[in-house]
Parts: sequence; C-alpha cells; structure tokens
Amino acid sequence: MNSKYNSSGMLDKRMKFIQVSFVVMDVLLTVATFRLALVLRNLIKGDTTSFSTEYWIMLAAVAVLWPISIMLFNVYGLGSNSRKKEKLSLTAILPKLIVAVCFAFLVCTTSLYLAKTQVISRAFLMVFFVTNLGVLLMANFVYKMSLRKLLKRTSFYRRIIVAGSPDKVKKLVKYLNKNNELFIDIIGTVHLNGYEDLSSKPKLGEFEDLPELIIKHSADDVVVTIPYEHLKEIEPYIHRCEAMGITIHLVMDVYDMKIAKTGVSSIGVIPTLTWASVSLDPWQIVAKRLIDILGGLIGLILTGVLSIFIVPAILLDSPGGVLFRQVRVGKNGRNFYIYKFRTMCNNAEALKKKLMDKNEMDDMMFKMKDDPRVTRVGKFLRKTSLDELPQFWNVLTGDMSLVGTRPPTLDEVEKYDLHHWRRLSVKPGISGMWQVSGRNEITDFEDVVKLDVQYIDSWSIWLDFSIIFKTIHAIVKRSGR
Repeated sequence: MNSKYNSSGMLDKRMKFIQVSFVVMDVLLTVATFRLALVLRNLIKGDTTSFSTEYWIMLAAVAVLWPISIMLFNVYGLGSNSRKKEKLSLTAILPKLIVAVCFAFLVCTTSLYLAKTQVISRAFLMVFFVTNLGVLLMANFVYKMSLRKLLKRTSFYRRIIVAGSPDKVKKLVKYLNKNNELFIDIIGTVHLNGYEDLSSKPKLGEFEDLPELIIKHSADDVVVTIPYEHLKEIEPYIHRCEAMGITIHLVMDVYDMKIAKTGVSSIGVIPTLTWASVSLDPWQIVAKRLIDILGGLIGLILTGVLSIFIVPAILLDSPGGVLFRQVRVGKNGRNFYIYKFRTMCNNAEALKKKLMDKNEMDDMMFKMKDDPRVTRVGKFLRKTSLDELPQFWNVLTGDMSLVGTRPPTLDEVEKYDLHHWRRLSVKPGISGMWQVSGRNEITDFEDVVKLDVQYIDSWSIWLDFSIIFKTIHAIVKRSGR
C-alpha cells in the first residue's frame, strides 16, 4: 500500500476543528463583551468614557491572554495528549471555563495594578468580568446544544463501518457510542467469516462483502479492529477499499500493552507505531516549564530573604556548612546534585549505616521518626519544609519540577525492580502526591510508587496547582515532616 502518511487522521482533524471553533467563539465574544462592558459601565455611572489608548492596549492583551488561559486549563481538550481525550460535554467544559476566565482576569487585573494605571476603572473591570463570564457560559450552552443538530444536516458527520473480530468490534462500538463528540455515524459492522455478531450495531455482512457494503450504505470510512494474526487474511479487502478511495483506520493494538498507550508518530518522515506510558504534548511541556521557571524565580527570591535568618541559625547550631549537596537520580536515570539547607550533623551518612535496623520504611527507602542525626535547627527546618528551599535552584536549572515524584538516592535506585523505574519517567519534584497524601503514615515503598504512578497517569496543569496549594496549606499548618 502506497498511501500518503497522515499522522492526525480525518476524525481527529474534525475533532480539532470543533475544539478550535469553541476557542475562536470565546475570543470573539470576549472582545465583544469588552466593548459592551464599557457601554454598560457608562450607563450605570452616567459617564461618557471613551475608548482610549489604554483600553485598546488592554483589549489586545485580553485577546491574547484569554485563549492562552483556555488552552492552559485544557477547557476544550486542545491541551490533551494522546493518552486521554477530553470530552466536550457541558459538565466537563463549564467548570474549567470558569476557572480559566477567573485566572485570566486575575492576571489581567494584577498587571494593571502593577502598572499603576488610573485610566481603567474598577467599575469597568467588574462589569467586564461578570458580563464576559455570563456570556461565555450561555454561549457555550447554546452552541453545544445546537452544534450536533446543525452538523447532522451537513456532511461533517462521517458514516463509518466497523470491521473486525466480534470481541474487538464490540469494544470499539461501545467506545464510539460513549464518545459521541467524535461526530461519527456507525452504519453497522462487518466480521470475519464464521463469527457471530456481538455488538449493538447491525451486522452488515462478512469481510469479503466489504466493498459492496461500502457502496450500498454510502460509507465514508472503514475502521478495522482485528488481532494481528489475521491482518494478512484481510489485506486484499483493505487494498480494494484503498482503490475505491475509502479512508481506512486500523486500530493498532498489535500488542496487549498494560500501561503504555499506542499512537502514531514519526521520526523525520518515517511513520512509526509508538507505545508511550508518559506522553505530554508540546503545549503541556511548555506550560509546565514556564510555571517551573516562574515558581523557581519566586522561590529563590523567598530563599534569599529567609536565608538572612536560616544561615546564621545553622552555623550557630552545629559545625559544618550551610548547604547539603547530594547526588540524586532524576528523569530516566539522569544524575544531578540536589541542594538543601543542612539539617543533620556532619557525619550523617556514616551514622546512617548504624541506624538501618531502626528504619521505619522497608528496605527501599530510609525513614526514621526521631532521627538522632538531625540538629535542633534541622528539626524546625524539616517540620516547616524550609530545608527544601534551595531546591528552587534545581527547578530553575531544569533538573527538577515544582511538582513531580520524590527524587531517589543512588543506593535506593540500585534496589529498584523494573516497575519501580516508571516513577523516574518524569522529572522529580519538590512536592508531589506522596508529600500531600500523609507521608508520615506511609511506610511501604510500593505505596509511594502507586502514588507516583497515579500522578503520572492523571497529570494535568490543574493537578499540579492542586498539589502546590495543598503543599502550602500543609506548610502553613506546620505539618511538614
């Protein structure tokens, strides 16, 4: 088969079109409500404020900031990776839209405050915020409710035939029926010869009848889901569909992967099947890194201020340096130096061997409630998590992230089984699921791994923010270690 490689596919392109249309609609309505807010503000105040240069500058900023916030909070799924496609249901869209608008408005008002502008009034800002949020929520409701009816009258919907072995066809039909935002119409199914029908859709015939069935039912696409040992058997019928100009989609479960998700990618111009257990798209990578850089800079400023008090306290409390430096294992086994304020005596590593019999964790990690190596100042620093402030330098340099998995030591990694390495498939973080899930009560390393894997599998910008807020709350309550 000599078909041109297409990495996205017709169905994905249609889904992307709908997602982009939602964003474009929101931006246009935001610009319109910006102008409307000024009119309403003038009516309320009895004023005649004109559209001055400051308002034009703010409008340009709003037109850029709003779509960025919408994509950052993955409102319509444009920030989704191949592992998890976001649903375009109202229950999924509306809460995230509210958060995105509030975030964008907060950034906008904070910028105005820092710029010390007096031209744009607070009354206008409040009218704009309320009007914009209300209009966007109402428009999304109306647009979503009417979209499917409008598109069904056009050729936007794809009429498809699902072909393959009955068990796989049944699973695929069930998935497609649940995800009706894919905008497809399943005509029926086609099975391998001799197999009974198991799906909820009518069986149209056998594989040998596929070309005739395509003509009879005016199908646009054929989706084939079949065990790989039967691929050679159906190849002639696939070629006949190709000759007819019909789009063919092959479900690529060539291997029964337990964790990794299968997708199509390319190395240069060479198409490849890809199995990835961690898959962040470019938008997500850039967003997470920008948050890390911003958080790293703020954290280092805070570290500098608090060092005025921490550094002399450490030096007066016990002999030794201020910083503790240790080799840790980062993403995919890369080694880096982690930095902390020193909380232990100078010969802490040598004493550790004598304390191994008092380890409260299993053999994979060392943890001791009343560790005699910890100094008096060190106990306070650990309890308040202030000892970890220098790690903001690791975040800024890219070795760590604000949120991630716990960075293991070299001796810990030497004891890893194969499945433990999955927790190293992302950057380690200053905080993470383990730290905000009652780490004092966790004594089994496998539970730590489960929490890390849970973070990896369910990662989102919103999850990172949630963990950051929980971490701050824990520090304020002085429930560090």
